[in-house]
Amino acid sequence: MKRILAIVALLTVALGALADNVTFVARAPRVVAVGEQFQLKFDVNVMPDDFYNPDIKNFEVLAGPNMSQFQSTTIVNGQVSSKNSISYTYILEATREGKFSIPAAVVKINGRTYTSNSLVIEVVKGDASASSRGSAGSVRAPKGASNGSVFLRMEVNKSSLYRGEYLIATLKLYTRADLEGLGEPKFPSFNGFWNQVVEDNDLRLNFVREKYNNKVYDAAVIRRYVLFPQQVGKLVVDPFELTASIVEHTAPQSAFDAFFGGGGTRARKRLASAPISINVKELPTGAPSSFNGAVGSFTVTASLSKNKVRANDAVNLVVKVSGSGNVKLVEALKVNFPADFDTFDPKVSDNVKTTAAGSYGVKVFEYSFIPRSQGKYTIPALEFSYFDTKTNRYKTVKTQSQTIDVAPDPTGGARNGLQGGADKESIKLLGQDIKYIKVGSTILTPKGDYFFNTATYWLVLLLAFVAIVASFMFLAKRERENADVAFIKNKRANKVAYQRLKKAEVLIKSGDTHGFYEEMLKALWGYLSDKLAIPVSDLSKERAAQLLVSKGADGETIKTLTQIIEECEFARYAPGGQGEEKSDRFNHAVEIISKLEQLKK
Repeated sequence: MKRILAIVALLTVALGALADNVTFVARAPRVVAVGEQFQLKFDVNVMPDDFYNPDIKNFEVLAGPNMSQFQSTTIVNGQVSSKNSISYTYILEATREGKFSIPAAVVKINGRTYTSNSLVIEVVKGDASASSRGSAGSVRAPKGASNGSVFLRMEVNKSSLYRGEYLIATLKLYTRADLEGLGEPKFPSFNGFWNQVVEDNDLRLNFVREKYNNKVYDAAVIRRYVLFPQQVGKLVVDPFELTASIVEHTAPQSAFDAFFGGGGTRARKRLASAPISINVKELPTGAPSSFNGAVGSFTVTASLSKNKVRANDAVNLVVKVSGSGNVKLVEALKVNFPADFDTFDPKVSDNVKTTAAGSYGVKVFEYSFIPRSQGKYTIPALEFSYFDTKTNRYKTVKTQSQTIDVAPDPTGGARNGLQGGADKESIKLLGQDIKYIKVGSTILTPKGDYFFNTATYWLVLLLAFVAIVASFMFLAKRERENADVAFIKNKRANKVAYQRLKKAEVLIKSGDTHGFYEEMLKALWGYLSDKLAIPVSDLSKERAAQLLVSKGADGETIKTLTQIIEECEFARYAPGGQGEEKSDRFNHAVEIISKLEQLKK
């Protein structure tokens, strides 16, 4: 009896856990044309006991609901997982223009009731090219359109803003034709803007239905940018260009053509978006003295690594500026340290995310200092001012003041605090005629004891002569090696680039398109980072081009390098991708690295 009760209890828990994981979702195109047929789907991941039809109005129901079931099993690291999907599909036809709602459907599973989401579908005026087919998700555009059926568009969420305020620029592809491939991208230069590419883990082109000029298109986002204008006045965003391979469908010329969907010809079209004008206004007057160009919304905090130290011990003051806006462009805050502290330039780091909602994160400044004398010191509160784009006003935020107790140095190296608040420059001037008393142990030599003409003196002189001769021999050998191009190619920067390119070469044969272009980009950016001695996080195509020009690179080489990087960046998004194209880009990358290695260091 106990065993039966245990089994019943276990089944009850299992069914409860199963019920908690039920998902029930409705899907349909967001936009359709009058006279267009499309699919409405209700997907549930557990076989329901009952399905209750929604009350569909304003659309003609041509068929449905038709039930279908899909089940898949995957094995990863010895763990087996199954996925189940049950779909109820309707075929609907839009009969008139407007925005119409489709109510939620209801299912019952193990005695519990689950409700799907409702949908709103916009119906626009139909045209001759409208198709009678459609789907519930991301769909291909209807066949039959050619002229004006494929175009690029750049959308911006602001056309007028302040200097330093960000805007979102979205490059989109609209199509009503069948696409076979995309290539040869030319991205805008964004002159006058500091730009960041929006982070996106999904590298595919995901098409969704959209209305534009009262027509239905399949639209896909190619890339999003967050732009920060750095100049005042009218700035123009250059067009984005792209080559598209499309199939232009024609009326069938024979029964054979009709059976296979009609006749058609392939064509390549060079597409370009229209330039966009942005009006950039200067920030209002009356900025606080602590304002240093920050625009957005921010908070600031400060903390010491330790509050009790001994003289001559190192301490860190960590200042964090958090918020949204031009976080990466925030400059170090001015800190008024006590005059008796030795200070150093701050170490700067950041953790900034760039998304479709904007740029946000934190920038950290670590100020290292060494108190030289015992005593109790106070670091005044720090002020940080920014321009708030929501209120169009300047705002100032402050940190708490920091107190630090400095105990004497047990080795005797501490000194009394400086009087009168003298700064470092004053100390340097005083040091020309007043020396600090030397503390700690020191070595004294008897009067009249000289080093000159001793055995040690001659030994040091001989060693110095040998070192000079060895240095001349080493430099002569290095000069001969530098004359050998093959030797130059074995230097560290080139080795790293070729190792990464070697991985990319392997991925060509494996057919891993995404992995190939990822490795290509890692190799090229990593090589430029080593070559120009700049962290990858601080590199951009514009900055790399400027530094390469200063090193003697010609314009054609820089243009080819930029084109390879842009093609690799875009190829991750584009459909298709032939092995020949990968090989060509790989070979061009090798040639460019070889040319750059011949430049002066």
